[in-house]
Formats: sequence, structure tokens, C-alpha cells
Amino acid sequence: MTKFVIYSYNGAGASMRYLSSYLDNAVIATRHTIPDLHNKILINYGASYLTLSWKSSWFNSPTDIAKAINKIKAFRFFEQHDVACPPWTLNSSIVKNWLEQGKTVYVRETASGSEGHGIRLLNHPMNTIPYGEFYAQAINHDDEYRVHVVRGKVISVGKKYKKEPNANPYIRNMDNGWAFHLHVSAPESVKKLGKRAVNALNMDFGAADIGHIRATDAAFVFEVNSAPTMSSPTASAYAEAFSDSVGH
Repeated sequence: MTKFVIYSYNGAGASMRYLSSYLDNAVIATRHTIPDLHNKILINYGASYLTLSWKSSWFNSPTDIAKAINKIKAFRFFEQHDVACPPWTLNSSIVKNWLEQGKTVYVRETASGSEGHGIRLLNHPMNTIPYGEFYAQAINHDDEYRVHVVRGKVISVGKKYKKEPNANPYIRNMDNGWAFHLHVSAPESVKKLGKRAVNALNMDFGAADIGHIRATDAAFVFEVNSAPTMSSPTASAYAEAFSDSVGH
């Protein structure tokens, strides 16, 4: 019998169905479907609001997920743990200085936005600086990787590529013409930073988005995803890592 229950913040989508299938058809619970949990191990997929009293162990507590989904909290932890990230600020006066220096700046309407929602780009000194909860510099990276980590071990790496010729170079997601090559090699600097970023947030698992500048081998973390999209091979890698870490 499976030792796991998966709690998914966004329902039993394809990623969770893949993961469940590789974990002996583990139950996928949501806020609307709470099973009899007994002493099973909870895999918490992106639920920062979860308040269940768990009798056994967790993969990712709600408190740690809350750090990851809020850019301000996450970047403060990155800085505290010396994890390289883009320059950021909450101060519009600093943004003005950046623009005068020729920098491109991301404006996030909300510090907890996801999938590129609520982002505006500024790239000219005459730009009006709108209100944002969080501002960050663009680093003009060459490549962007997603480093999947479970309890300090890199289990898989994806690399973003242009699926569409006019893909947005600043917001690299599926809606803007990007997709992933799965299970690729990556520079050691990228993999090390991915592990350190997940560890800085005290997360048992996560998928760190890392920008890499080839000329200097510099790597920067943009965020750690607490509910990463999983293909079938990626879900298999997660399931194996979860099982190995609990001796199952």
C-alpha cells in the first residue's frame, strides 16, 4: 500500500496524475476532497494555506511554500543565504536610477504573481514607473534552466527553448512561446545554485528557475516553483526520489 497522499492546490491535473501513477496510485487530495489520512506522508504540491494537522511527515510545509510563492520573502531568503539572484528593490526611486543606467526592469504588480501575470517591462529613462510590489533588473541571460531538486539532490534539469520564432525573451513561459527540453545536462554552476536556492527556502522539493550567462558562467535564481509542471518522465523522477528518501 502506498505511503503517500498528494495534496494539490490546483486539483488533480495531468502533473499530479502522472505523479500519482508512479506512487502506487497515491490519492490526490484537494481542499474539497480530504481522505482518511492515517499516518501517510504528505506531498504538498503548492498549498501555502494548508492547515491540516498531519500525524506523519511532510514534503514541503505550507510555511516554506509561502516563502517560495512570495517574491519579496524568497529574495530576502536568497540574500540571507548568499544565493545569487537579480538585483531587486521595493523602491521606485532606485528603479528610476536603474533606467537612467540603461537597465531593463521588471515591475510586478503583485509579489505573489505566477506564470508571468502582472508583469510589466520598463526599458527607457522616460518610462513612467507604475506601482509595483516588487521590482527586479533583467540580467540579459543566454539560457534559462529549471532545476528539479528533492531533499538536496538534483533529480532532473529542463532547458527552455524558443518554440515560436517571436518568443518573448523577457518572460519565458509557454504563453510567450517557450517550451522545455527535458532531462538535459546543465553547467555545474546552474545545478549548484538550484540546490542552494531550494535549500535556502527550507523546501524538501522544488524546481528552481535559473538564468545563465555563458561568457562568465554566472547563474542567477529567478524563483523556486513549489508546484512545477511535470511530464511523465519528470514525475517518474520525483516519485523515485520521494520513495528513496523515505526508504520505500
